[in-house]
Amino acid sequence: MGQATCVHALGHLTMYVTNADINKALELCDLLLADDQHGGEKQLCYDGAFMQIYQPLEPEDFASLKARRLRPKRRVRSFARRLMGEDEVPVSESWPLYHELMQEPDNY
Repeated sequence: MGQATCVHALGHLTMYVTNADINKALELCDLLLADDQHGGEKQLCYDGAFMQIYQPLEPEDFASLKARRLRPKRRVRSFARRLMGEDEVPVSESWPLYHELMQEPDNY
């Protein structure tokens, strides 16, 4: 669990060091982490990077997104596919965009 948390935090860090350039952040995840059998470590890093877009917390998070004109997108899958291709779609950190839908049991 400790290693997974660290790798996820690395994804957040890639967004900070690239000034919220998601393409460069994902490239850094690829460069810093070796391929594993299931792609789990890279996915954790990607999730951390995408979390900066979909769940900004700090004032500098919002400022970076505004400067880059990145807005949380309702079409999460198409946004991720455009950046990463068909195989890997990190949507797990986009749940806040659908919070209202999750409040209705009929949506499950």
